[in-house]
Amino acid sequence: MTAARFGIYGFTPSTELARQVGCDLIWNSAGGGWTVSHDTGFQSSAPDVFVAGEPTGVAGAERAWAEGHMAGLTIAASLGATIPPVGVEWG
Repeated sequence: MTAARFGIYGFTPSTELARQVGCDLIWNSAGGGWTVSHDTGFQSSAPDVFVAGEPTGVAGAERAWAEGHMAGLTIAASLGATIPPVGVEWG
């Protein structure tokens, strides 16, 4: 399985790459316009394509980082990795 992640900087969500691979878009006025539709694990409607950051709605760097982290955990879990519970140190 190959996973892709898209994140672009700016004030309007950049959805060009996601649209090219067939991701569904939704209108999100608060997020800056058209954004990529995704589930709670940040998987888009296109197979094996995950999104994080501005394509999910313009909301700042901290939120983009958190979404990227969550998308990465979702991808890792889908590949069979064991994800420790919140608050457990890795190492």
